[in-house]
Amino acid sequence: MRTITIGDVKVLDNLRGVTLSEDQLYDLTQLAVAALDLTVRNS
Repeated sequence: MRTITIGDVKVLDNLRGVTLSEDQLYDLTQLAVAALDLTVRNS
């Protein structure tokens, strides 16, 4: 498991207060996955 760094938090923190449309949630999810270097697996 990778430790979350200050840089990761800044990337997501820059989005604080942003208004998204429902169709942008997929993009936000992809950004969060990339910023936090998460691995997504199929269940």
